[in-house]
Amino acid sequence: METPRTTRVGIRDVARVAGVSPTTVSHAINRPERVSRRTRELIEQAIAETGYVPDASARLMRGMLSPLVGCVVLDIGNPFFGEVLRGVEDHLHASGCIAVTCSSDLDPARETRYLSLLQAQRPRGLILNPVTVDPGAVRRIVAQGSPVVLLDHDRADLPVCAVKVDHRAGGRLAADHLVGLGHRQLAIFTADPEILGVRERMEGFLDGVRDAGLDPARHVTRYAFQLPHLAPDAEAVVERMLARPPLPTGIFCLNDQSATELLRCLTRRDVAVPRDVSLVGYDDLADSEVLSPPLTTVRQPKYDLGRAAADLLLHEADQEHRHEQVGFRPELVVRASTAPPSR
Repeated sequence: METPRTTRVGIRDVARVAGVSPTTVSHAINRPERVSRRTRELIEQAIAETGYVPDASARLMRGMLSPLVGCVVLDIGNPFFGEVLRGVEDHLHASGCIAVTCSSDLDPARETRYLSLLQAQRPRGLILNPVTVDPGAVRRIVAQGSPVVLLDHDRADLPVCAVKVDHRAGGRLAADHLVGLGHRQLAIFTADPEILGVRERMEGFLDGVRDAGLDPARHVTRYAFQLPHLAPDAEAVVERMLARPPLPTGIFCLNDQSATELLRCLTRRDVAVPRDVSLVGYDDLADSEVLSPPLTTVRQPKYDLGRAAADLLLHEADQEHRHEQVGFRPELVVRASTAPPSR
């Protein structure tokens, strides 16, 4: 039995169904900001009715920009990155683009593999949250024609844009809060210091302790665990902490995920928060407010961070511009997980 031939739906078919010109359909697909919302809705409905699928290879051959933007982040399982990527996607969608997201899981080899695969797709650009910035690798990517925006890293002298939170200021906010409440037996729950944001939070916290007239060597104990294996490592770290009295009265965690795991571990061992231990997180994730007790934390503008990264990338991909770094300030959100020490 002979298979019936199918006719490929083209842009003119979409234009006929929508009652607009082929040029307007092209603008709606490639430059949606040039078309009114009502016209875009008509064209989207016509695309759905006709089953039209843009030919990506033909677009590239005509010199048109790819709608794909590659995003490589440290850990997609961390809700922090979910909120950042929501900001990226919302801004890209408004410009007719789509994000292809990969999680390196803090593995440099995996990160390199993803970057190679993404570059093969000739994306409009790349948003990178690398384990560590390799200047040579970044320059090679840019030289191959892919604009790059570094997420939560300094751009230094690289030919890229960057968006960055002042994590030193965030760590200092946590220290000022705990020391201001009267805590002198402090601890930091942190991770691999090679991760820039984590290292800066820790350094900012220690700066705040010093500025309060305290010696970190005497007043701060550091407990480390490996990301992204928070749950099993948190159990082991809490056991080590309880085996080394006295128990710290104030603890700063590198992120809300680790603070949540620590809270669970302490609760299972009848260590009450904040009666026995005050706890400060970092990020202000959506669930932090509904923990028991609600978590005091340092808030990052996660969604705005993602939107800013996407905006910088689209601006560079569409025209010449000066590379810049957009900075954000964190803020302290005080909830019920912190109180003056009871001992």
